[in-house]
Amino acid sequence: MTISFEDLRKGVDPKPIVIKSYDLNGSKIVITNEETGYVAKIDGVSISDGYDNPLDAESSAEETVELLQKKAERILEASFRAGAKGFTPKQLNQLSDAMKLNQIQKEILFNYMEDGKIKQVYGGKPAG
Repeated sequence: MTISFEDLRKGVDPKPIVIKSYDLNGSKIVITNEETGYVAKIDGVSISDGYDNPLDAESSAEETVELLQKKAERILEASFRAGAKGFTPKQLNQLSDAMKLNQIQKEILFNYMEDGKIKQVYGGKPAG
């Protein structure tokens, strides 16, 4: 039994050609050339197929990483605020005492922990 080269080639999956691979803010970006066009992958996940050129794929990957980081920062900030609201006044007093804050600084800290906003400015001596 003879196998033709064409039959053999149909059974083999073509491997993508890596054009560029680098780390951007902790995310591994890989730009490859595949049959459908240029593909951008972030940490092994393809974000889109079929870019016309590698520059479009690269800029799309970088924008995606930037948007994901902004989203992660907003989630982290929201969870911090939610966690801060879980502090009891006694815990906040212990924290401010450990930081050696005076009464005005304590009020600023308490307001920030409750609302996530600084309502006043302290112009006095730094803590510690």
